[in-house]
Amino acid sequence: MLGVGSGRYELLDDGRRIQCLHCEEIHTPE
Repeated sequence: MLGVGSGRYELLDDGRRIQCLHCEEIHTPE
């Protein structure tokens, strides 16, 4: 699961939680 917008944080597949400014816009850096 990439870019799972949970609240104000976006959970990455790496298990990192970053501040999700635009939860609607999912950014998936490759």
